Amino acid sequence: MTFNDFNKNDLCAIFPNTGIKIDTLSADEQKEYMLLNNAYRRLLSAYLIDKLNLKEYDDTFSNSDLCFVPNDAKKMDCYQWFASNELKYFYCRNNIYIERLSDENKEFLRNTITTGDYSINDEKASFIKESFPNIIKERVYIDKNGKVKKVFTLFGPNSRNYMAPHDSIVIGFNYDEFAENGLNDDEWYERHLKQCKFMCDELNKMMHSLNKESKLPIYVLKYGKYSTIKRKSD
Repeated sequence: MTFNDFNKNDLCAIFPNTGIKIDTLSADEQKEYMLLNNAYRRLLSAYLIDKLNLKEYDDTFSNSDLCFVPNDAKKMDCYQWFASNELKYFYCRNNIYIERLSDENKEFLRNTITTGDYSINDEKASFIKESFPNIIKERVYIDKNGKVKKVFTLFGPNSRNYMAPHDSIVIGFNYDEFAENGLNDDEWYERHLKQCKFMCDELNKMMHSLNKESKLPIYVLKYGKYSTIKRKSD
């Protein structure tokens, strides 16, 4: 699988960001952090695409006669941009806090970077499966008894539509919702209503199916023009 890379601007713009602020690191530390972060995101994305059958769900929208136009690169946020060579609509919306990896796991990533082989084999699948629940989870609050409270995290604008448990796998879905495609206003509105119904039905079925066999909660969140921050070009 082929993925794009996050750049420094992307990492500065992630939301939420409850980990290390990359601007506080030295130049050498920033370079290593970027390398490890991108390497881990490649492996995690490849793992999720395979385990959650994301290409099949992607094809459901690609093959629909309702014409779900994929975003072009200029309309994507950094999360969708990263996976856009593999998927048209879906992507991993979780943040990755590479600083939580053990030294042994960081060395595993360095070896992967050296070989340049990000294909998922049994060893890499085991590495991701065992490590990612801790790497993607967001900050929680501790009660007065020292117990972790189950909290929801915002993965976008301040709306319940973008809330998910702090330890969940978050899959984003986004397409060019306002593409005209030569339609007049009435035609566009009619098609848009059909798209919305189809999308809601399919995403709800997808969430129900994925959560049947997952130990972690899986949320599929619909993003759009007004709920994402377009990435800055390199």
